[in-house]
Amino acid sequence: MEDDAPNAISAQTTTKRGWLAVVARWGLYVAIVLLAAWIGFAGERVDAWMTMGGLMGTYAGVSDKDNAVVEIWQHGWPFVFLNRRTEVYFSHPFAFWQGFTEFRGWALVGDLLVWGAIIGAVWVLRRTRTDVSPRRSRFSLSLKMLLLFVTFFCVMGASLGTSHLRSLREMEIGANLERLGHHVEYEYIGPIWFSRLVGRDLPWLPIQGVSSCRIDRDAAIDWPERTLDAGVGELANLKKLDFGSSQTDDAGLKRLLAGRRYWAIRELHFYETPVTGAAFESCDALPQLRYANGWGSKLNDKGFAALTKLPRVENINAKGTGVTNDAVDSALQAPHLRDVDFNETNVDRASLQKLIEKGIDCW
Repeated sequence: MEDDAPNAISAQTTTKRGWLAVVARWGLYVAIVLLAAWIGFAGERVDAWMTMGGLMGTYAGVSDKDNAVVEIWQHGWPFVFLNRRTEVYFSHPFAFWQGFTEFRGWALVGDLLVWGAIIGAVWVLRRTRTDVSPRRSRFSLSLKMLLLFVTFFCVMGASLGTSHLRSLREMEIGANLERLGHHVEYEYIGPIWFSRLVGRDLPWLPIQGVSSCRIDRDAAIDWPERTLDAGVGELANLKKLDFGSSQTDDAGLKRLLAGRRYWAIRELHFYETPVTGAAFESCDALPQLRYANGWGSKLNDKGFAALTKLPRVENINAKGTGVTNDAVDSALQAPHLRDVDFNETNVDRASLQKLIEKGIDCW
């Protein structure tokens, strides 16, 4: 009987340890599931600003004299499947129904597959058993988990480190451009999973890249060469380039585009410049261009036709330019064109009706 007491205590201790081990394993599994769900599906506010009332209209319960809050939200990892824009009210990460603007079904399917693969891999490792002794089995499972976590953290560290090094170079280029008198804007360029967990604006770990560059209006005619020397061609995240109201002509724009290495500009502003559009002929440096703003420039029919041949152009502002009805024929051939401004041009109403019938917004 005396020998049974220690055995009973040992059994109770073993049972408690067993329950603690079960709780710990399930707790770790649930934590990984929730963490993956947060990174993959919770929204992240990527931009926000305030505007004075009246500019954004009147909303229920909100006077047009009040300030309006605008927030831009993104959902999805590694693909962004939902973009939201909310106005007036503050949103939150799981408010999928607020400000619904753009949904990508294929991206959601990809995110679900990645999320399922992560959860499945962790579940398989948790359920792994071997035919060797229990002691050896526990050691083998621990070693597998250790190797998995080490590999996982090494990959994440490499991704974060690469983004940080890229950021240091882009911030150096941005400083060079600012010294030349140009205006530069930055945005986060790091991994999505890191911004979901930690945030985007970290003073102790800057991960910012140049997203926009506004050329000084008084810049000398040789500014393309000077900006290329400053490193503008290396900017991998440059989305907007604005050299409106400058002296830049087609030759200068062509020299600038020829120096491009990485960036894929989505917005190009060349309003009130001598650019005719000749620089866009046979141009392969603008594969991602969506919006071309040539208001008040010397853009002509031939240059407009070259713009419409760019693979992804959606919006062209040709207001106050020298285009004629021939530009409408070019616009009708553009596969992705959705919006075009022919105000104050020689394009007549009958030609505009052709664009309207095709579903292109124009005026």
